[in-house]
Amino acid sequence: MQRQRRREYETVYPTRLTIKRIIDKFEAHITICDIHEERLGRPPTATSPVSSSLTLKSFVTSPQKSAMKCAREVGISNTSVR
Repeated sequence: MQRQRRREYETVYPTRLTIKRIIDKFEAHITICDIHEERLGRPPTATSPVSSSLTLKSFVTSPQKSAMKCAREVGISNTSVR
């Protein structure tokens, strides 16, 4: 595999360890794509059903309320409320 890649692409080829890890990943997960147990990044708390319903209730009870005031009451960001 190393020799073939070097001939075809004329570039640095993967090491034996890299090839072994790819094979191991494929055998374990039947894919070579990255498998993440948890979602990366910030959790989507602002778009959860609970915070969405709280935001909606806040505006139903007081339709003239500002987004900033609602955000403080619900405990999410102003941008998420908008």
